[in-house]
Amino acid sequence: MRSPRFWPLFGDSICFIVLSYLLESALLGLRAHILYVLLLTVNACLIGWYWDRLRKAFSVWASAGLFLLAWAVMIGCFFCFGRIEVGPELLPIL
Repeated sequence: MRSPRFWPLFGDSICFIVLSYLLESALLGLRAHILYVLLLTVNACLIGWYWDRLRKAFSVWASAGLFLLAWAVMIGCFFCFGRIEVGPELLPIL
């Protein structure tokens, strides 16, 4: 039987991986834009939130291992899918 903390942390991990992938893509595309500071702050808050969630459920070493595993999956997404093109210029709709 799985622990009752497995499914909420599994969902948190999926959310962390997806949001980190999107934020990192946006950060790479907006390096010279003022939104970079805002996105960098949001990314730092996301990392802190995920670390707190892991730390409340597991020991330091288990939390660090799961955190590194989530980062490895996110980096694997970059290698498999590439980054999403984000830029400060507006594109025409039609």
